[in-house]
Amino acid sequence: MKRLVALGCALATCMIVAGCGSNRREGVVATTLNKLTDAASKVQTIREKVETALKDADEKKIHIDSFPEAIKEADALGKVGKELQDEKREAEKFKEPATAEEQKQLAEQYRQRLNDAFDRLTSEKKKLNEVLIAAEQNHKEAVAELRTKIRAAEGEFEALIRLRS
Repeated sequence: MKRLVALGCALATCMIVAGCGSNRREGVVATTLNKLTDAASKVQTIREKVETALKDADEKKIHIDSFPEAIKEADALGKVGKELQDEKREAEKFKEPATAEEQKQLAEQYRQRLNDAFDRLTSEKKKLNEVLIAAEQNHKEAVAELRTKIRAAEGEFEALIRLRS
C-alpha cells in the first residue's frame, strides 16, 4: 500500500509538471484526482462485497468458494489503473514543463484534495486488508483468489512509475 501512495505522489508531481498550458495541466491533475477517488471507491466496494458475502455465508452456515462480485470490482480497479497510465502518457507528450509559478499554483490548488484522496485510498486499503485477514480463517481459497486479483489491479498502478515517454 505504501508503494501505491508513493506512486500516487510521483504521478501527481509528473502530471503537474507536464502539459502545454495551465488549463491542460489543471485538467490532468483534476483527472488524476478523480481517478484516485474512483480507486478508493472501488477498494471500498470490494470490502463491502466481501463483508456482505461473509455475512450471508455465516447466516446460511455455508463455505465461500469465491467472491465473484468483489473480483469484478478488483478488475474494475485495474481498469482505473490503466486509465491513469493512459492519462500519464498523454501528459508526457507535452514538451514544455510548467513554470515554477504554475507548479506552485497547482500545488496550492490541489494539494489538500490529492492528500485527502491518498488518505482515503490508504484507509480503504487498510480496512479491506483487515476484512480479508479475518475472512482467511474460514475461506482461505476464496481470499487467495481475490488477493491475486487485487495484486493484479495494484500492478496497473505500479506500472505508472515504469512508464516513460
